[in-house]
Amino acid sequence: MDTVPKIIIGLGNNGDKYLPTRHNIGFWVIDFLANTQSVALKENIKLGGFIAELELFSHNIRIMKPSGFINGSGLKIKQISDFYKLESTDMLVIHDDIDLEVGKCKLTFGGSSGGHNGLKDIIAHHGKDFFRLKIGIGRPGFGDYAAITNYVLNKPSPEDQEKLLKSVELSVRMIELLFNKKNIELARTFLHTESKL
Repeated sequence: MDTVPKIIIGLGNNGDKYLPTRHNIGFWVIDFLANTQSVALKENIKLGGFIAELELFSHNIRIMKPSGFINGSGLKIKQISDFYKLESTDMLVIHDDIDLEVGKCKLTFGGSSGGHNGLKDIIAHHGKDFFRLKIGIGRPGFGDYAAITNYVLNKPSPEDQEKLLKSVELSVRMIELLFNKKNIELARTFLHTESKL
């Protein structure tokens, strides 16, 4: 791969009560990356999100947290992608994944939504061909939609919180490696190896 994403998008729900929840892990990564790079996310109502521009290893990129709720992320992302004339393949979307163990990370391209409503909405507006950084949050069980909804919208346990914070730091290290080396396979191998430790 000789190109890198032009925009990195973290999924989550806006509002203080949602910030510490499992479903907002995408926001955690964007906030950590912004802090690491000393940039401030600013709300852009027209473009439907909180956005910052930064330079990573000579690559000018944007990072974004869509405004509103996670299930409506697709339309907000379409607003900014249309404005900046971005293709779906220019996007790296960061989101929680209940089918991965807590703290495990996986970098993929394309595929289905896996039941994630935020991804469903993005796919509806953009198609499925975009990069995804999946961060495992575990699940409370199978087949109980109400229990899963309650689980993702609540704070993790102290033990899980520690694992998730480590996964956030690891994700940012992977992003930096990706932009430094411009090699998706190298970044994927790094992420998968380190998140298994």
